[in-house]
Amino acid sequence: CGSDSGPDPGSPTEITGVVVDVDSRGLGDVRGFTVRSDGDTYDISIDPDASYGFPVTHLTDHLASAEPVRVELDERGSELVATAIEDA
Repeated sequence: CGSDSGPDPGSPTEITGVVVDVDSRGLGDVRGFTVRSDGDTYDISIDPDASYGFPVTHLTDHLASAEPVRVELDERGSELVATAIEDA
């Protein structure tokens, strides 16, 4: 279940790993991020209607520091969407 193939029925519902990329369209406009966990990478979308309890721009801090995050996921169509994001 790597980032090249997209989600499948065996997609995880929760992962803990290191942020290796942040998809941002400008200051404060984070659309998604990539997490590496146990040798796999996962492209994860941000739900614009979700309240994550902190600004999603905080993910860039995790990218710079390599501090892990724990992400709860929901499979929506062909993408994984973060339903919760926490410092791990």
